[in-house]
Amino acid sequence: IKIKHRLEKRALKKKKEKDEKRNKIIDEFNKVINNLKAGAEGFKTVGCFDLEFWEQDMNKILEFGWKIEDFSGKSKTTHLIIRDNIECENGFYSKNNRFSRTDSEIVSLEVAKRRFQTEFLGKFDILVGHALSNDFRVLKLNDMDCEQPYYDTADISTALMKKDNKMSLDKLLIHYNVSY
Repeated sequence: IKIKHRLEKRALKKKKEKDEKRNKIIDEFNKVINNLKAGAEGFKTVGCFDLEFWEQDMNKILEFGWKIEDFSGKSKTTHLIIRDNIECENGFYSKNNRFSRTDSEIVSLEVAKRRFQTEFLGKFDILVGHALSNDFRVLKLNDMDCEQPYYDTADISTALMKKDNKMSLDKLLIHYNVSY
């Protein structure tokens, strides 16, 4: 009976710690959303980026996409298709997510890296992205880094779901009433 009681007590303590961590993540992100909506100092511009890379070699970037949203009404979106890896297509392990935009540019990897560093990095107050860990890994593999504070919406979605499930980015945006 004592062992059962100790195990129950440990399980309750672990659940309480997990709930506190989840609530802290949600509270922190709610503050970010409120500061963005209010245009508070340090929350006037948001940077978002996504990389598509070849599923068979993370070192081969297929596309760079980024946006800087300035809540005073200005925003800049860039989408670059990497000429060096244009023959690589996903579809074996992951969906082929090649974007077809009217404003896409086809450039070399070196040009894309230079533009990412000069046009994106350091040009915003906060970085928000979805499941950024792979994007950060691919940046490092390509001799780049994004050492800025960030909010990963995948972490937020996990906290909101209260399980190990994750909410898709579009469902998360709907939850927070953010248009996209």
